[in-house]
Amino acid sequence: MGSIPRTSRDGRNRPAKILLVEDDAPVRAAVRRALLLDGHTVYDAQSSEDAMLLWAQHAGAFDCVVSDVVMPGLRGPEMVALLRKDRPELPVLFMSGYVDRSHRELVLDAPNTLFLQKPFDPNQLAAAIAELRRGDDHTS
Repeated sequence: MGSIPRTSRDGRNRPAKILLVEDDAPVRAAVRRALLLDGHTVYDAQSSEDAMLLWAQHAGAFDCVVSDVVMPGLRGPEMVALLRKDRPELPVLFMSGYVDRSHRELVLDAPNTLFLQKPFDPNQLAAAIAELRRGDDHTS
């Protein structure tokens, strides 16, 4: 449950407008680069507070959110709960290297939510985004 199978990229995975939230600058840069190479448009934030500002500036017009779980200040799941007040169906990919099993299960309890354990490779990231997007295509 919550594990992302490695899949080949398919033509159905159209580019997405992604809000990336990660407090660790090198990790944020690596994830941003992988998402850009996969053809997505990426808006990145170093904190939940910055992400909330970007969300407001873009009127919530993001296809999905990729967020660290454990960050200073507002944690990823808390931030997503606020964003989902505007868009309950918002697809979210949480990522973390520090989440224990109980926290991971709590994160995955929400619909349209996947989890990637750090470290991960660009193919795993691409597969997770594609899986989220396929699920989003079937929601109304």
